[in-house]
Amino acid sequence: MRRFTGLLRETNERLNLPQPARSRIILEMASDLEELYDHYRSQGMSEEQAVSKAEETFQLSDEALAELESIHESAFKKIMDRLSVQARTRWERGILIAIMLFVALFAGRSAVTRGFIGEAGVFIWPLIGTAFAALIVTLIKAYKLYIRKEHDIRRLRGGLPLLLLLAGVSLVIAVYGFSTEVYLAMNRIIYDMDNAFAYLIDLSITGSSLFVAGILSILFIALAWFVLVSRVLTIEREEMVYFLES
Repeated sequence: MRRFTGLLRETNERLNLPQPARSRIILEMASDLEELYDHYRSQGMSEEQAVSKAEETFQLSDEALAELESIHESAFKKIMDRLSVQARTRWERGILIAIMLFVALFAGRSAVTRGFIGEAGVFIWPLIGTAFAALIVTLIKAYKLYIRKEHDIRRLRGGLPLLLLLAGVSLVIAVYGFSTEVYLAMNRIIYDMDNAFAYLIDLSITGSSLFVAGILSILFIALAWFVLVSRVLTIEREEMVYFLES
């Protein structure tokens, strides 16, 4: 399984990319090399011939290496990698999770005591739907990482960008919902000044409930993302060490 260590080490030293992008490229190369090796072996080549042929195919020129680096330096991937690095340090991850849990418990207590589902207006339902979708994605990904122990590098990070997207959707729903409630309240006040104070009270209740719901949804998704990314980074480090060791 370590027949390509030399080539992988050489490529690793030539790559001008930060982690975890470099590890991801090396692991993808290792997987492709193994598949190509099996293909050549199935055609009747000896082990030495299959190894030589596979390595010859994956010998990258400086220009090809530069193009590979540019592919892995897109703006979105840079953001993902930067967030992943933040999730890597144990102390940073522990402090962040503690803060998230504290805020979530505080906000959750407020939500339960005030019954915000009935007070947050119609926009609470898309928020709940988004959080439920994130829960499904999290459970599926956790099952693959912790129970099935899936280590396929091509699918290792699958689902993680979707969680970030759902967190963004929750933020948009909360902001749009609050803005809509403000707009409707202002219209009511313009046409019914006598009940302006009552409309403002309703707006404060609905707006604050929707805001709490948005915070809870985003915190839940962010916490799930950090836990899963931590597991992915651990797997990538273990696989990287395996393929680069002599």
